[in-house]
Amino acid sequence: MAQDTLCLKNLNKYYGSFQALKNINLKFTSGELVAILGESGSGKSTLLNVISGLDKFNSGELTINGISSQYFDAKKWAIYRNHYIGFVFQEYNLIDHLTVVENVELPLLLQGEKASVARTKALEKCQLLGLSKHLKKLPKKLSGGQQQRTAIARALVTEPKVILADEPTGSLDSENAVVILDILKVLSKDHIVIVVTHDEEYAHKYADRIITLEDGCVISDSKPQELKYENTSNLDLKRPNMKAKVLGKFAYNNIKQRLFRTLFTAFTMSLGLIAIFLIVFLINGIRTEVTNIIREFIPKDQYIVESELTSGVISDEKYQYVVNHNLISEAYYSYQLYPLLETPTFFYRDNYSLIPIPINENSFYYQNYLIGDYPVKENEIIVTKALAENILGFTVKDEELSRALTYLKEEGLFIERISIKNKINIEFDIVGIIPGNQPIAYLLHPKLFALYDTLHEDDFEGYYNEKINKTKLNVFLSTNDKEKITNLEYEL
Repeated sequence: MAQDTLCLKNLNKYYGSFQALKNINLKFTSGELVAILGESGSGKSTLLNVISGLDKFNSGELTINGISSQYFDAKKWAIYRNHYIGFVFQEYNLIDHLTVVENVELPLLLQGEKASVARTKALEKCQLLGLSKHLKKLPKKLSGGQQQRTAIARALVTEPKVILADEPTGSLDSENAVVILDILKVLSKDHIVIVVTHDEEYAHKYADRIITLEDGCVISDSKPQELKYENTSNLDLKRPNMKAKVLGKFAYNNIKQRLFRTLFTAFTMSLGLIAIFLIVFLINGIRTEVTNIIREFIPKDQYIVESELTSGVISDEKYQYVVNHNLISEAYYSYQLYPLLETPTFFYRDNYSLIPIPINENSFYYQNYLIGDYPVKENEIIVTKALAENILGFTVKDEELSRALTYLKEEGLFIERISIKNKINIEFDIVGIIPGNQPIAYLLHPKLFALYDTLHEDDFEGYYNEKINKTKLNVFLSTNDKEKITNLEYEL
């Protein structure tokens, strides 16, 4: 029977800037038990991890039976570990909700082997390792030695070429340790067996070859072997494919063994989902409520139409088209005037602006904040709190707006006190007041048009018209038909 070989050539492994393995050149063959000795941190476990493919090496080459792993991807490394490597750990790493025989057959099931075939092979390995009387026991019912023998049976069931044992006797008493080492010694006749250990006594008693590591380097090898091998191109790597029935069985057993934890997890996840749904519903409710509030304070059926012109006014024909359209209830230009006042300055600490508002009160932006009456006559106005303060000469709180309006009406402070360049003496009656930090007087748009048409631009501190911005129309629609509104916008 041909010997199996495993070769490491000029192999280096780094963890960041730390070099864990330095230029390792080793050859292992079946028929010998190899013990790896060394202090903690010398690189023993790293060497096993690299051989098994759990860790990737940075440079060098690893071959098994002359076949290089140079072009292995993550999937092929996984298949390599499952088919060619058997693990025996110090902590056993058995699955606690599976019986002895189920633990042993698991690697075969992961390979996609039929359940009946996997069970037959698992029973053979259990019998070989003296576990026939413990097949249906769970790991927690076994002694340490029995658990380690189960781990060895599991490692053997896939017929691996390499058996890696990391401190296999570390958790065992001397009697069970001897049993495990005897088993590994027998297995070494047909397998490559590599054992990492701290116990030099056991190593010298059982090992056919002892390799010592220090700081990632091989400092001694009792039987060094010459690295001779030929590379081939392919490995027989079948893709693992666990059957759905087997997967369901293991899932059921896992849930059964951890029923309380499973139910608790399901319960907490359900609470989490319920909380998410409640949050979503709450957000939607808040959004709906906010939308309703906004709708109460923003005029319905208002639509701003902006001309494509960048200078000049909209033509009379276009304006008449807008006004006469069957969707329009009202439309006007958005002029805003800043008069030059010849009024005693103690009445007006700041300048103020005149802004037009629609004739229809329902289209007024601040109708919900209005205290008093909406203008009906052209010389009736609404003032902001800031303008009221300028006129009265003292601070007005929001809750005092009604009283401030009474003062303004009784004193007639705003009547006959505005004179624009001595051309027009305007008598305005203040009929309403709203909150606002800018000194503004709101008046019906026909009155503002009349002022604009009468006065020259030199009569104003500033003005808002087509020479500063695009000419805009305030357009108020008489319908909620969105399709018609969209069409109107396109036409305009």
